[in-house]
Amino acid sequence: MNPNDAECFNAAHAQLHALHDEISILAKKSPNDLMNKFKISYVNQVLSTCNEILGAEQRPFVGFTSFDADVLPSTSDVVMMLSQYCAAMDRIHTENVKWNETQQSWVWLVDGKLSKIKTHRPKRK
Repeated sequence: MNPNDAECFNAAHAQLHALHDEISILAKKSPNDLMNKFKISYVNQVLSTCNEILGAEQRPFVGFTSFDADVLPSTSDVVMMLSQYCAAMDRIHTENVKWNETQQSWVWLVDGKLSKIKTHRPKRK
């Protein structure tokens, strides 16, 4: 990780989890309803950033990069994929952050060393 990667990750991770939370609410009400193109365009933007961060080796599913805006997925389909991306991003986060006693906060490891770039506590530690 370099400082730019860490900052980019923090933003994408927050957006990914927010989308997951919002679309999960929709999916609970109407799991088979189709998403609209407006929402899918924003989901795809966040997935694109996540794909760059994860790289081909760590993406949740080989061959999946984004949703086809011409064949709109259901809300439950989107939640399923966002859940997988959340897990993959959470794994990257867990592997690349440490508790900094001096700062009394969780920070990113940059080039294998504690940085000053703050983040939140990993989900699994």
